[in-house]
Amino acid sequence: MTRRSPPRAPQAACWWLRGLPAKGALSPAELDEGEGCFIRVPAQRRRTLRLRPASLVRYLALCRHNRWWLRPAFGGVADGFPSPCSLLLWERDTGDYGLLLPLMSGDPAGSPAAARPSLGGGGGVVEVHTDGAGGEVGDHDGVLLLSALGSDPHALVRGAFAAAARVQGSFRGLDAKAVPPAADLLGWCTWDAFYRQVDAERVAAGLVSFASLGLVPPRLGLDDGWQQLQGERLSSFAADEERFPDGL
Repeated sequence: MTRRSPPRAPQAACWWLRGLPAKGALSPAELDEGEGCFIRVPAQRRRTLRLRPASLVRYLALCRHNRWWLRPAFGGVADGFPSPCSLLLWERDTGDYGLLLPLMSGDPAGSPAAARPSLGGGGGVVEVHTDGAGGEVGDHDGVLLLSALGSDPHALVRGAFAAAARVQGSFRGLDAKAVPPAADLLGWCTWDAFYRQVDAERVAAGLVSFASLGLVPPRLGLDDGWQQLQGERLSSFAADEERFPDGL
């Protein structure tokens, strides 16, 4: 008789993350490659959840520089990263990659159950900070995270965002959008030249300087500073009459 090996016990969902609370609810995330799961944890205002990615060697985190910009942060297992962060991608000592993506849950329009998680931490520990939850909420509300594991970091990120888009229903991934033809055109944006001190004379001078080099940018991006404001509030969609007396 041929002996059969005993059946393997299935691995627990999200086994590449340690420290998940017993009260957390896990559900599978459908990815084209690799495996993933959604993690929902009952939230409390400013609660901090500490997770430990298994076998982390080095990481890339997307962290908030200010209200408008995210910046990448890189490091190893002993390094911390600036908080708050909106994505963590790490390489494991087994050659594959893990991902952790915090997602808005609840009603962002003002429900007391809405939760806004972000990431921080260091030294091999990821801290999930929660703000916006107005008290204890059930397993179907609270903090929502997506974690995934795969061999290709690019496919892992694409698949995770596609899965999040299907569940959230509030955005579409790049693969589901048509790229406009203007994206293939060379353009000039006025921001780095003038910041908010832009006006018709400066824009014209900039275009003349390009033309003197034999280049006419087929696309012009007129950035901040052209609009009519009252204080810091937009007061009209027409151009500022002092800066652009002939309009746009």
